[in-house]
Formats: sequence, structure tokens, C-alpha cells
Amino acid sequence: MENHQALDMAQTYSETISSTMGAFASIINNNVNFIMKLFTCFAAIMAIPMVVAGFFGMNVPVPMTAYPLAFVLIVCASLGLSGLLIFVMFKKRIL
Repeated sequence: MENHQALDMAQTYSETISSTMGAFASIINNNVNFIMKLFTCFAAIMAIPMVVAGFFGMNVPVPMTAYPLAFVLIVCASLGLSGLLIFVMFKKRIL
């Protein structure tokens, strides 16, 4: 009788521990998903200035080379596009 009761208690505790482990795994999975989404957003935001810098860094004739403030204008435009992307991400509740 006592062995049967001990077996039932062990099974109950085993189920409780299994449920607790599943809950912790779910929480950890949600945290990983949030961090991956954040890193993806950061990469998308940083991609715009990198593409613009790569395009204007090539050794070929590019537009606006005759203007003295072309560099400042291009940097401001790429940062503005990144800012617009951040605004859209906040508006759609992605960030």
C-alpha cells in the first residue's frame, strides 16, 4: 500500500515538474523570439545607410559629385530614410 502511494506521489511530482519545465521553455522561447525580432529590425534599419554608402563608395561616376554639400545631403537622406523606417516600425508596433 505504501509503495503504491509513493508511486502515485512520484508520478504527480513528475507531472508537476514536467509542466513547470514546459512553462519555462515557453518563456525562454518568447524571449528569444523578441530578441531575434529586435536584431532583425536593427539590421533592417542599418541596411539603408550601408547600401547608400556602398553605392556612393564605388569608383564609378555617381550623381551629385559636383555639389560641395553632396556628402552632407546624402548622409542626411539615408539617416532620414532610416528614421522613417524606425517611425513606421513604431507605428505598426514592430518595435
